[in-house]
Amino acid sequence: MKQNTLLAKLKKEAKDAYKKNTEIIDILLYGSFIKGKTIPSDIDIIILFNRTIDRDVLKSYKPIIKIYKDFFESFPSESILSEGYSLISDKTLAELYKMKAAYLFRYSLKNKNKSKRMQFYYALYGRNTKGVMEATNSKKFSNETILTPIEYTEVIKEFFEINHVEYFYLPILYPMTYSNAERLNVS
Repeated sequence: MKQNTLLAKLKKEAKDAYKKNTEIIDILLYGSFIKGKTIPSDIDIIILFNRTIDRDVLKSYKPIIKIYKDFFESFPSESILSEGYSLISDKTLAELYKMKAAYLFRYSLKNKNKSKRMQFYYALYGRNTKGVMEATNSKKFSNETILTPIEYTEVIKEFFEINHVEYFYLPILYPMTYSNAERLNVS
């Protein structure tokens, strides 16, 4: 099933559940599906309730139940804040809090010869064709550092891996009201 079709189905089911259960505040989608992984191994969803609910309601959602301490020690808060997508409001969690989310990738070409570096840069920035930067709406942040929209995270990771380029990445959030935000805008 294609991601757009699956996303439409998830939205419909989430909105139906939201209408039927007044205790649901929101239903958030996050993880590899949101980051654009071609074949996600699973679909990560969090259901937010406005109060403690009875176990019968929980059973219908097949939850992973953890004790409070264990839940917060392994809670993927960065992922949810930067990637979370509300199936109810059709907006990212970052947008709901007047923030923008992206991934900052830092890469190194120190082990590449001049010819390999040029090939890499042509693929990244384009030469007589669209490069990966333009195709993913990424922005150059500084030397060997790019800012990438959440939905293209997997594309950029695959690009670096195919080209055998060392990299690391981290999620970032910045306020929409930041006066220079339009320079960073990767949406």
